[in-house]
Amino acid sequence: MKVRELIAGSTLTEGAGRSGPSPRVSVILPTFRRGDSGLLSAAIDSILDQSLRELELLIVDDASTDSTAGIIAEAMLRDPRVSVIRHARNIGLPAVSEYEGYLLARGDLIAFAFDDTYFAPTALERLLAEEEESERSTREHHETPHFRPGDE
Repeated sequence: MKVRELIAGSTLTEGAGRSGPSPRVSVILPTFRRGDSGLLSAAIDSILDQSLRELELLIVDDASTDSTAGIIAEAMLRDPRVSVIRHARNIGLPAVSEYEGYLLARGDLIAFAFDDTYFAPTALERLLAEEEESERSTREHHETPHFRPGDE
């Protein structure tokens, strides 16, 4: 079965902030029936409470049958950066959910979370700083000549 067949019937409900400027980071969060446990709410809160504010949260709900849809709807009302992709039927393949999120991500960078993940409040800001430092270091390394004319 092809991915497009698996995701046929999926619906995207965009958050109000999705029409604004592109975020620095897109966080993709696949979930399935974690609403009742409280894990999904904690994961969503830890992402939305990040010190890095220029982010979007793309939740991919794999046809949950518990309170997951309600928790996502509340998050969308509370924060315009939240959007949801909802599967018509359970696929059971988180990699497919992550791929769907990847296709819709608008951020310069992508972070992956899971429905039992808790991010420290500065986690994404620190990761972004490390990425920028690594990029700067790589760029400086490649701009520095290794050989001078006449060197062997």
